[in-house]
Amino acid sequence: LRDGSFRRLRSLRTLYVIQIKYRKIHNRILFSDLRNNRLEEIDDDAFDGADSLNELYLSDNNLNTITSQTFSGLKNIRTLMLRTNKLTYIKNDTFLDMDALKTLSLHDNRIKCIAPGSFDRLRSLSAL
Repeated sequence: LRDGSFRRLRSLRTLYVIQIKYRKIHNRILFSDLRNNRLEEIDDDAFDGADSLNELYLSDNNLNTITSQTFSGLKNIRTLMLRTNKLTYIKNDTFLDMDALKTLSLHDNRIKCIAPGSFDRLRSLSAL
């Protein structure tokens, strides 16, 4: 998808993407479903400017690494589903500036280590 692909779709609030890759999420999208896309990595700052995104589903992919910059820009995210990936390590700066996050799913990964304090800043988190 090229930059500006959704520019004229001013009412677009939900985007389902199946088996394709794209680099940036449009800033008016509220819900994005990227499940089952065989994603192995997400570029740092891929969600920069996606302030409106409330729900992000990245389950059932092949993600093995997420960094402190992977989810930068998701200030209003409430639901982040990362289950059934290949994540092995959660750093204490992975979920920075996600004050609104209520639901985080990490089930069915290969997590060997969660750094101390990884979830301390997630004040709204009610389901892990």
